[in-house]
Amino acid sequence: MKNYYVFFLLSFLLCITSISFPQNKNITASNIPDLDGKYCSSSNKAAGTNTNMLYNPTSFTLFNNFPVAASYLVFSPKTGAIVGNIDDDQQMEIIYGSGQKLYVVNMDTSSATGFPKSYATNWEAVYAPSYGDIDGDGQPEIVTTIGGALGGKIYAYHKNGTDVTGFPITTGKYPMIPVLSDIDGDGKMEIIIGDRNYKAYVYRGDGTTQPGWPKMMERYVASSAAVGDVNNDGFKELFFESRDRIHGFDRNGNILPGFPYTLVDTVNGSNSYAAPVLVDLDKDGNKEIVFCAHDAGGVVYVLKNDGTIYPGWPQHTANWIYGAPSIADVDNDGNMEIIAGEYGASETPFLQIYAYKLNGTLVSGYPKGPFYGIANQITVADLDNDNQLEMLFDQNIQFGDSGIYNAIKMNGNPVQGFPMSVYKNTSFQQPVLTDLDQDGKLDIVGSSFNFADPKDAYLFAWKTGYPYKPNNIALAMYQYNQQHDGIFVDYTITPVELSYFTSTNINNTVILNWATATELNNKCFVISRNGKEISTIKGQGTTAQTTCYSYTDKNPLTGKNFYRLKQIDYDGSYKDLGSVSVTVNLTPDKFELGQNYPNPINPSTNIECSVAKSGNYSICVYDVLGKEIAAIHKGFLDAGKHSFRFDAGNLSSGMYLYKLSGNNVNLAKKMIVNK
Repeated sequence: MKNYYVFFLLSFLLCITSISFPQNKNITASNIPDLDGKYCSSSNKAAGTNTNMLYNPTSFTLFNNFPVAASYLVFSPKTGAIVGNIDDDQQMEIIYGSGQKLYVVNMDTSSATGFPKSYATNWEAVYAPSYGDIDGDGQPEIVTTIGGALGGKIYAYHKNGTDVTGFPITTGKYPMIPVLSDIDGDGKMEIIIGDRNYKAYVYRGDGTTQPGWPKMMERYVASSAAVGDVNNDGFKELFFESRDRIHGFDRNGNILPGFPYTLVDTVNGSNSYAAPVLVDLDKDGNKEIVFCAHDAGGVVYVLKNDGTIYPGWPQHTANWIYGAPSIADVDNDGNMEIIAGEYGASETPFLQIYAYKLNGTLVSGYPKGPFYGIANQITVADLDNDNQLEMLFDQNIQFGDSGIYNAIKMNGNPVQGFPMSVYKNTSFQQPVLTDLDQDGKLDIVGSSFNFADPKDAYLFAWKTGYPYKPNNIALAMYQYNQQHDGIFVDYTITPVELSYFTSTNINNTVILNWATATELNNKCFVISRNGKEISTIKGQGTTAQTTCYSYTDKNPLTGKNFYRLKQIDYDGSYKDLGSVSVTVNLTPDKFELGQNYPNPINPSTNIECSVAKSGNYSICVYDVLGKEIAAIHKGFLDAGKHSFRFDAGNLSSGMYLYKLSGNNVNLAKKMIVNK
């Protein structure tokens, strides 16, 4: 508990709304070796002063109390953060690992219930966590890895911070980022991961090993995996990078025909950090495997799903590439291009961003630069609401004690509001594009760290003020989604063209209406109220006909109700379609205590009640002997309907009572805990 307060005291002391630094600062370039321990030829670790460099960033406004301070031991955080609705309120939380802690940070920088998580000395979190339903309970879990030279572990947590049954799992040293994907079609996501012990693993959500796994590589696993149906047969395939090969497996661990594929240069070259991406570039219904490696310089590969090289590839860049490729329509020709940024360390900017067409030729006007070195995937989106895509990326440079995130338009021009200032260095710190406070505006989550002692790390969150438009984002986070499966989803094809989404309050019953002009591969809609899913409505699949939908919420909550509409494809991909809000003033004429749901409980449940008169009330849990064992609420309640979430993770299996008491009211219900 003491460390908790020290951490947030540091956060408070570091609170800022903007950062400005003097021009012509001392410039420091540092370098991270590849997984062989080698440094790229463009390294220049010396510090110097570049009198020609004018450092004058124009950051967006930071959320209150950001940045948040953390630290690391040996290996700086890589691949950035993710965001998710952990506590079912109206705002998103930031999930981020650094050093010996996994943080879940609310928008006011306080910790979500049950977090942070602390790990043993010499074990540290390096890669971004993942977020998905691994146990089939209908709620996503947080999955993360920690490790070091002595070995590694995979942890899985429920949203309330309790361990998922069967975790942690012990694995080999330096485990990579966990990838989540349901490869066997049972409705539960598996955990796909590799480590430096030359092994590729697939674990089930109960902590057991998937049949047919693990698999031995000829050398260390060099990046996170990519998982998806590449040959359109209805089953997912798994692709792992080892030092000098790409390995392809079916879901049962059988080697795919044509694999492994071996790099052109296995003596000087290697895969390091740059995870593969699965994308249908030629629009034939099958996905290609796109990845980056390095030898004397950088190398970009495009493989067919049968393991053969695509015509026109590989292509070589002048300097190493560490980041996974990004996919976007760079030149607005209706076809997707491949984007890759060079990594290096120099006090003078000279590194480039490359963009390639499918035939291997460069997009006109490319490469773009010079820059200070890009270690991660390049984030691609319409950042400034001009209906054109821009590129946002980390920069491996420090101007005194400060670093930057940079952004350019596809034609190379700067983007207003950039570069954004941070403490220290943004290398390997991939930004996240999201709507943290659910106000319909684009927010950016970023991070940074100090190469030298003290080994500090920082978490940032900025408000851009621009509209949040998910359909104008080609790549929002590392490897495209919270599961990091590496599957590119064509952002130019809107699965559902929404005509309208409205809400109406009729006698305190909320009616939601929406209509679609077209639908493509539309499995269903999911409706959430105040961050909690309340209904699923079946879609029409694929249709060019206008379709109208309606949902009636007979049990809205007192006050403002926020409804969000999400659309889900048959392949599991999804889009947020928008949100509406409606205020409800409920004055019930009687007291009611609803039956908890779900019931039985494992590990948490929802309890709703109606209060006819404002006053002080308690909602408590009792054992069968009448002993109070938990207080869900004690204090003032307005007249109206209220909802509470109760975590029963500390209770043993069995029968319990919960009671609503106060103002001569005494109502009770039974509930069952079943672990």
